[in-house]
Amino acid sequence: RIEGDTAYISFPDKKPAARDEAARLAVQATRKAQKGEYPRAIELFTRSLSADPANNAARRDLAMACMEAGRMDEAEDHLIEVLRLDPADSWAFVILGNLFVRHRKDTTTAVTFYRRALELKPGDAWALNGVATAEMEAGRLPEATEAFDAAIASQPDFAQAWCGKALAQLRG
Repeated sequence: RIEGDTAYISFPDKKPAARDEAARLAVQATRKAQKGEYPRAIELFTRSLSADPANNAARRDLAMACMEAGRMDEAEDHLIEVLRLDPADSWAFVILGNLFVRHRKDTTTAVTFYRRALELKPGDAWALNGVATAEMEAGRLPEATEAFDAAIASQPDFAQAWCGKALAQLRG
């Protein structure tokens, strides 16, 4: 259905047994991914999504497993699908930013994704850290330090931001 500028996609209700099976497969997939068994995790996430295509958490996790397996185009496609289903999924924007910084080496696009995540979830330490990392990779060290400071202010125990700030200072 379409309301104003937003299109909503819904899936038919699944039977409880199908939802339970999808959840079980997603848990198995997560365990495989945590062990670094990405091809198996991808297979299990894919099966889970066949049983429950509306599970955006599983779709995001599938994208991250694809990234870890070096399948960047697939990861990007899955994240775009997450955003088609839920344009307000801030975490998908953060993951897309990570993909563009680390693998596409496109810091400008990455910052755009991180900033969109921050519009949806202001003060998010992960998104702020992503902005900082992208700025540092682009050689904009004052902007990176400022963003690392914002991430630290948002979540003082966020180790990645502290390490990133130290790296930015070393590079400076």
